[in-house]
Formats: sequence, C-alpha cells, structure tokens
Amino acid sequence: MKMARRIGMAAALIAAAGLLVPAMAADYTTKDFLMRIAAEKKLAASSPDVAASSLRQAGYTLPALDLDSALTEGDVVGISNALGIRVTTSQPGAPFSETQADGYFAAFSSELSSDVQPTAGDLGTDVIGNNGNGANPLEKGKGKKVGLRSPSDPV
Repeated sequence: MKMARRIGMAAALIAAAGLLVPAMAADYTTKDFLMRIAAEKKLAASSPDVAASSLRQAGYTLPALDLDSALTEGDVVGISNALGIRVTTSQPGAPFSETQADGYFAAFSSELSSDVQPTAGDLGTDVIGNNGNGANPLEKGKGKKVGLRSPSDPV
C-alpha cells in the first residue's frame, strides 16, 4: 500500500511539473527576446519599443508582434526570418522559454552579431565575372594559346 501511494505521489509530482514548465515558459515575453536580439546586433535596446525601432531602422522588416505576450515558437520563426535566419517549427503556438532562447542565441550567435546584411544585388553576383564579352576569363577555350612565357620555359 505504501509503495502504491509513493508511485501515485511521484506521478502527481511529475504531472504537476509538466504543468509548471509551460507556466514558467510564459514568463519569457516577445519583448525580452526582441531586446536581446537588438543587443546582440549592437543596436539600441533600452526598451522594447526602442529595440523594435532600431531593428526596423537597420533594415529588418519585423512581423507584427504583441510585445507583452508570451514568446512563442511562431514569434521566433517570424523574427528569425526577418533577420535572415531560416528556421521552422511544427508548433507555432508552443511557448518558447528563456532556456530555449539561450540555446537559440548560442546556436545563432555568429549570424546575430554579423554586421553584414546581404542585399538583393549581392545575391548570385558572379565575383569572377566575365570580361565583357560573356566569356569567363578563367575558362579554357579553343584556339592558339597565346600568353606570357617564363624565361625558364623551353622554346
């Protein structure tokens, strides 16, 4: 009987802990996350409104956000995509805790601290380029090989 009571109490504690974790996750809000994003980007983040404004002024198109609501996975996906970080979720309404946020910032620290933002003109740019006639100067073509010779090359 004592054993059954202990197992029942352990199950009740586990169930209570399962209910407690989402409640604790709700303490981490969208404004907390946004302020931390702005700080990582070395932008003004003295308040949630200032953080959102400084991110927008830096060229990021943030989604519509309720700053006072609990942070969700969907919020993180929307904010991340605006920053150029491609993430997805299968549970957009699931709460996103501070512990999860810590993992996020650890995983994406280099992307968040990067000051370089690719622009539409930079995407797909041929760095080598062509020489104006549509030919890549590094491609070998047909024809007589004319070029510079080294003094040590045999004649």
